[in-house]
Amino acid sequence: IHVTINSVRAAGPCTPRYRVFLKAAHAVGYSDDAPIPLTDVLTWNGLSDALWALRAVVEPAAVRARIARSLACDYAEHVAHLWVAPPGVTWQPADTLRVVRAYLRGEATEDELMAAATHAFTAVYATNAHIAYAVVHAVAHATGADAVHGAAAYAADADADATAANADAPGALGTERAWQEQRLREVLA
Repeated sequence: IHVTINSVRAAGPCTPRYRVFLKAAHAVGYSDDAPIPLTDVLTWNGLSDALWALRAVVEPAAVRARIARSLACDYAEHVAHLWVAPPGVTWQPADTLRVVRAYLRGEATEDELMAAATHAFTAVYATNAHIAYAVVHAVAHATGADAVHGAAAYAADADADATAANADAPGALGTERAWQEQRLREVLA
């Protein structure tokens, strides 16, 4: 998956982060329209900017959306074990994520995807839990870049919440983000 200097510029990046990207790209010798691997953006600018840059990839939108939704599922699944349903909430993250994965394989319809989104949104409104937000981003944001960026942030927050609630638990915000970066590298390889 690739971006170009021009595609990133057209996507409307924030100026300070764009300058970091631009300086690194020019230092390597990329011209404005040369394809730049997203792994380079990840190396130069970090995870958050690389996830944001998914909106600027030059491959077809369907490719970007499939990769972003799949990553969003990965990020939500990675913290799904932390979910504890409050009384009266029967929704489980795995229920929704199964539908999203089936949709990505062409085995679920748009209607099934929207029904799964409704269940996830109901859980968000009932609990306001970061895990539920991560799942909602995986299912509801078809644009791709917003899906994975939001899912990554909420998954990291869920991990941090669990760590804060249990001082003996392994993990921390940095640990989850490091795992997310490694997963992105695997997907892009």
